[in-house]
Amino acid sequence: MDESDKQSHWNRADLWCVLLAFATLAAYWQTGACGFINYDDDLYVTENPRVLAGLTWGGFLWAFANTTASNWHPLTWLSHMLDVQLFGANAGAHHVVNVVLHIASAVLLLLVLRRMTGALGRSAFVAALFALHPLHVESVAWVAERKDVLSGLFWMLTLWAYARYVERPRAGRYALVALFLALGLMAKPVLVTLPFVLLLLDYWPLNRLMPVALPADAPTASPPPARVPFKRLLVEKIPLLALALAASAVTFLVQQKEGAVGTLEKYSLAARVANALVAYVRYLGKMICPEDLSVFYPHPGAWAGWQMGGAAVALLVITLATLAVPRRYLLVGWLWFLGTLVPMIGLVQVGFQAMADRYTYLPLIGPFVMISWGVAELAGKWPRRNILLGAASAVVLAGCLVATWRQVRHWQNSVTLFTHALSVTRNNLPAHYNLGKAHFMLGEMEPAIAQFNAVLRLDPKDEVALNNLGGAFHRLGLYAQSTNVFAELLRLNPDNAAAHFNRGVSLMALGDFPLAATHFAAAARLNPGYPTPPLNLGKMLLRLGQPDQAAAAFAEALRRNPGYAEAHSQLGLLLVTQGKTPDGLAHLRESLRLRPDSPEVLNNLAWLLATHPDAAVRDGPQAIRLAQRACELTAQRAPNLLGTLAAAYAEAGQFTNAVQTAAQAIALAEAAGQAELAAANKKLQTLYQSGQPWREGK
Repeated sequence: MDESDKQSHWNRADLWCVLLAFATLAAYWQTGACGFINYDDDLYVTENPRVLAGLTWGGFLWAFANTTASNWHPLTWLSHMLDVQLFGANAGAHHVVNVVLHIASAVLLLLVLRRMTGALGRSAFVAALFALHPLHVESVAWVAERKDVLSGLFWMLTLWAYARYVERPRAGRYALVALFLALGLMAKPVLVTLPFVLLLLDYWPLNRLMPVALPADAPTASPPPARVPFKRLLVEKIPLLALALAASAVTFLVQQKEGAVGTLEKYSLAARVANALVAYVRYLGKMICPEDLSVFYPHPGAWAGWQMGGAAVALLVITLATLAVPRRYLLVGWLWFLGTLVPMIGLVQVGFQAMADRYTYLPLIGPFVMISWGVAELAGKWPRRNILLGAASAVVLAGCLVATWRQVRHWQNSVTLFTHALSVTRNNLPAHYNLGKAHFMLGEMEPAIAQFNAVLRLDPKDEVALNNLGGAFHRLGLYAQSTNVFAELLRLNPDNAAAHFNRGVSLMALGDFPLAATHFAAAARLNPGYPTPPLNLGKMLLRLGQPDQAAAAFAEALRRNPGYAEAHSQLGLLLVTQGKTPDGLAHLRESLRLRPDSPEVLNNLAWLLATHPDAAVRDGPQAIRLAQRACELTAQRAPNLLGTLAAAYAEAGQFTNAVQTAAQAIALAEAAGQAELAAANKKLQTLYQSGQPWREGK
């Protein structure tokens, strides 16, 4: 190949890269308008305070030290932090970063395969399938799967560095291979299979394995690499294998510690082997016909004997065929697929899914290579071969692009995603639960209740669904149903602190203060770090006429959280009523410092400063400022706050303002049907008309 041919070849490669990037961008354009979903995005971004703080030194240390999400992937955490640092919590921007990483991986795959094989068209087709296949939508359109696209980029960079190393073996080039592999493992430990893949690439297309004679399907890339004994190739991979083994050990220990490994508890070895065999075939089926894709595929527990046997036979036949046919790319592609899926195939069950689209992100490259090189070779003697192959490739890729574009639409939000999942699967408990949670967060209680009930039909002992069902009933004001649901939850688990607390809240709404107090006390005992149960216990004890015990409960809430503004406010008001005014004022002022824009806190302190019987405590001007701020925050529409402002005016001697403000309070109370509040303000208005302020205790 002369220099002009080489230049033309590179120009064609550049054109393919540009076309590939634009086609991928078109397929995933909609992701920029997609939101976060309530399935792991909360864990990785929206409810993770470390990530939401952006890039900080503390966050950097946390990323390397923590095992949240049952994985050790510090680079993934840092990438999410960088997104927040640059874009805040803008979901569209986070999605776009995923798309950019995916495009970069696809372009690198094209360039690496072309570099290794010299076959530009075939390499481009493989890269295009990787970029546009709808099975990869889950990895790209799901913010929580940043680990897939980030580790995929390092996978491609490792292949690129390895191709350079093979062309000219040097320590520095090998170090770059190891560096990219290590970085990839810190993005997602799925790269543990990459040393195995590098050995496959030594066999084909790099043809490093002795004997010297080249096989019939040897690539035309030049210059050809030196042939190396297999033992030396193995020794060469030892540092890389050590990195992979270390990552595997860390991952297994982390997932076992976090409870993600459900192997022994949930599924027998026979069930796991059967599901693995069937999953391999199902992945191939969805590669060929990508229909009914779901964010979660329920595990059946056990497959029928004919399904397991049929899958085993199919896999065996394909394996024997790749061994029998003297085409190395077939064997390499097939072993790539089988080998790279091993960590996710479920032999060690992580989670409760039977399979997942995201698990195919890198493994399908193997079958794509088989298809691209196989079809090109079969068509080798066709007339007008290039035109026919080009047309067929265009049709296939256009179909993939359209299917991907359609699949991306389901990722708009949690409701669209899980509604679709339920339309293409059966008995999908996580989809029912997450759809219910999505409706709950939108304030749509009735559809939420329907979904939580669907979960309970599949698993009557699902404590999370019961807890959410009780909460939905409470939000609807159906407090009796709510308490019954929480009672059932406590029957299943008497030590469920959240159930005790939530049942207490519903009982409080029903006016059953003694029983509510019992549940708040249990919640406080079972969850000694949570300050809200003792706070609510204190409120119930006040209702029951036990002020000293209530004060102790409020103090306990503050011991658990010294910055708990409501606990300061409640304790402050109680201390004032007990005649401990200086201590009470101190707590009220601390509550205001913690929540300077809380109308309730502003109102409580303003009322005290306006109406306390001790002149040393009263401060009319300050009471006016506080009450005015409270009224501003509520747009002058809260009659009780306007009543406090009227009392503050009266204390400051501004009786005309006091009378007018009391009139506003009366009108708003009557319009809202608050007869008692209206009557109280009328009484106070009469007092102000006579030129007298109100004093507590009169």
